[in-house]
Amino acid sequence: MQKAVESWKRYIRSEDSTIVDVFVGQLRSSLRCTSCDHVSVTLDPFWDLSLPIPARSGTVKLSQCLEHFTREEVLDGDEKPTCSKCQMRRKCTKSFSIQKFPKILVIRILFFTHILMNIYSYRKHIL
Repeated sequence: MQKAVESWKRYIRSEDSTIVDVFVGQLRSSLRCTSCDHVSVTLDPFWDLSLPIPARSGTVKLSQCLEHFTREEVLDGDEKPTCSKCQMRRKCTKSFSIQKFPKILVIRILFFTHILMNIYSYRKHIL
């Protein structure tokens, strides 16, 4: 928590304005090594959240898009990052959470991501 407060204070020192006070939040990215359990945390300011639509048929609720955005993801194979403790490329889990909400949260729904993935998948089966 202290790291988040310090990171936010650094950002505000260089970007302080009424707009920032209203529209900017802080996103927490956590990377956990599955070998040593070391957790690396990155804190970044954000002006909006770009939420993908989960692969589902029918109606999708905003809460489902948020859950999809914040779900834990496994990074393995070519995506394996280097663990800062092990100093080796390791299988890791990555997750996002909102450390500090802005007063007004701007959300972009990535409608076309789901459509493009379906088109790519369809083309792959044809080729």
